[in-house]
Amino acid sequence: SNKTIVLEEGIKPTTLTFSPEQSQFLLSREFSITEIARWFNLPESMLENNARSTFSNIEAKFLYFMQMNLRPRARIYEQEFDWKLLGNDPNFYTSYNINAIMRADAAARATYYMTMVQNGIMSRNEIRRLENLNNADGGDEFLTPMNMTTDSQRDKDMELKDKQVNEPSGKAQPEDVENIEATKD
Repeated sequence: SNKTIVLEEGIKPTTLTFSPEQSQFLLSREFSITEIARWFNLPESMLENNARSTFSNIEAKFLYFMQMNLRPRARIYEQEFDWKLLGNDPNFYTSYNINAIMRADAAARATYYMTMVQNGIMSRNEIRRLENLNNADGGDEFLTPMNMTTDSQRDKDMELKDKQVNEPSGKAQPEDVENIEATKD
């Protein structure tokens, strides 16, 4: 580099760069990828064209792909299966588990599950089933957002509290104190 080359007899120097025509060919190949992505409603990153991609916009494009391409197609197939295989029987239906595709994002999945359990929308065993884990004892009880207890435990605590308030002496009986201490554990 940056030195004079001495050439032997009959050897001619040639450039090692692309001609404008060859550069145009590379651009047309990149444009072809873009066109294919448009035809099939795919993000270009799914066709390994990451020239203008960052991590955040790849994730956003994937979510867009899920909402605008995959879910509608899955719904069409589900309706077709329900009609042709199940005869539109309202007791049975087919459903794709599209959420399984999102399993790669463990942090978002954990946050989602935590919100669903804490708000009493899903039980812990329902989440364990989604993660292909065995059921846990007591996992079918829903948690109550208030102090994160189960409904049955809250009812027991309220009954004990009512007993204490309704006692004539105003003091808890020894068996009630033992019950309260047992519920704290």
